[in-house]
Amino acid sequence: MLSMTDSVYNPTPVIELFGSEEESFYQLGIKDRESVEISLHHIKSLISTKWNTINKQIHGIAAELVDKVSYHSNHHERLLQAYSDGLQVKKADIKFALMIPEICSFIGSNTPDLSRLGFGCSSFFSLNKHGEPVHHRVLDFPLKGTYDQFERVQLSHFKNKNKVINFSSVGLPFSGLTSMNESGLTLGIHQKFTDHFNVHGESIFYLAHELIHQCHNIEDVKNFLMKHQTITNWNFNCLDRDGNVLSADLCGNKVTFLEHDLEDGPIYFCNELLDQDLKQADFIPSGINNYNDKRIDSAYSKLKKLALYDMDDPGMLKYLSTPTKKKKFHIDPITLSSVSSVLFNPLQESCYHVYGESPKIHVGKTEKYSKVFDTYQRTLIETKALKNNVITKEALAHLSLAQSHFDLNQISECYHELQMSIEKNRGTPYEAISKFYFLVVQYIYEEHLNVLSHLQDDILEFYDDLPTYLQEVAIIIDQRLSILCSTKQVLTANISNENLKKRYRFESKKGKLAHQIFKKSTFIHIDIFDVIFL
Repeated sequence: MLSMTDSVYNPTPVIELFGSEEESFYQLGIKDRESVEISLHHIKSLISTKWNTINKQIHGIAAELVDKVSYHSNHHERLLQAYSDGLQVKKADIKFALMIPEICSFIGSNTPDLSRLGFGCSSFFSLNKHGEPVHHRVLDFPLKGTYDQFERVQLSHFKNKNKVINFSSVGLPFSGLTSMNESGLTLGIHQKFTDHFNVHGESIFYLAHELIHQCHNIEDVKNFLMKHQTITNWNFNCLDRDGNVLSADLCGNKVTFLEHDLEDGPIYFCNELLDQDLKQADFIPSGINNYNDKRIDSAYSKLKKLALYDMDDPGMLKYLSTPTKKKKFHIDPITLSSVSSVLFNPLQESCYHVYGESPKIHVGKTEKYSKVFDTYQRTLIETKALKNNVITKEALAHLSLAQSHFDLNQISECYHELQMSIEKNRGTPYEAISKFYFLVVQYIYEEHLNVLSHLQDDILEFYDDLPTYLQEVAIIIDQRLSILCSTKQVLTANISNENLKKRYRFESKKGKLAHQIFKKSTFIHIDIFDVIFL
């Protein structure tokens, strides 16, 4: 593993795809053959637990949902088949892996563990110091150790389609995740968390791929989205070379548009629902509203300060990929699960990419890609790493790795990373958070009641230093421990979150047998500072 300053520079691989799409996908499959199993295993582990009985339930529901969706495009099927042939992997396995984000978005209301997998994501839109429109895109995805290890850039030039630059990773053959095309259109997709599932929809990865290869401007995007359907609820964030911004939620066949002109000022989007008929509080995860609100506040604080600085594009990327230093807990748009941070400048046909392992906090190295639709040039831009960035990146990396190990059911490694996080975060707001998640993992896996009973005393040591939402989660854990161990609760039942309040009241009426089941169906979700209760 590289140090947090990434002192060794190995350029991000660039793969050029041209000519026949099917042949290109086949060749891409050949390139991915040696490493794809690692990525697929990590993705599939996100819907697996340590307990086989729970896995059977989860995998059974997931398989049924995949079977219900029949892809409506022969073109999509041919591309999947070509990629699978190159990998020498069954097409059904690739289809299943690419469907997991869709499944997780929907099934969280019924099997909440699956909501662990989510694209957190942020999109900043603003004018740079030359008055040129730029799109800063942050991809949040709980795949540290695989996504960043196999990160790559794809340059595609298919017959009768836009040339496209796409930032992605092994196992994700389609463009559109984080992309820009030769017409000056950018695209970043964000996940929205609802319980919608439309068997007549198309895969989000294929839709994004087709959109960025076919559309030239915002009007094209609107027309494209009105003709297509998604399986679950997704958000398309686009910028064109004229400074027009579109954020569009597509939920099945219902589309909600929000348009903006950058002459009216910068704008930011994360995972908030655009459809006013939907209430985020009605859906899992319970803490997503709080998570969105804190990022939005932080983002606009950054954008306000950005207007005061005379920054070039790489300077903007560095600034937006730098966590705000505060004594109290807050959430930045650049998070512990940020696996990609890219700034697009459509007028200059250039991209700037934070180099190094995740989380993508800037620690000195930026890759610039210029003339990307001609003969691309890559330049490494090196600046002095900010001390706080280096410290924060290392500290958050341990939390991110703890989540990855938990997802992979590597619990000893999860404990180790949380212990390291406690040490590295001494004196910061993340110290209490690290201790909290260490305790939750102990609660889940510890079998001895005597040890469990002592966890209640441990809660008191850091409870006051937790953010409000996690304090309310801690109250539920305290009640669970008191019922299992026949002890008194140590925390006052003061809960404002409606979902958590319902959970607390429901569980208060259950006995020890039910609470043994609750214990085994609890899952940490550090990347959005939540705990999921089945």
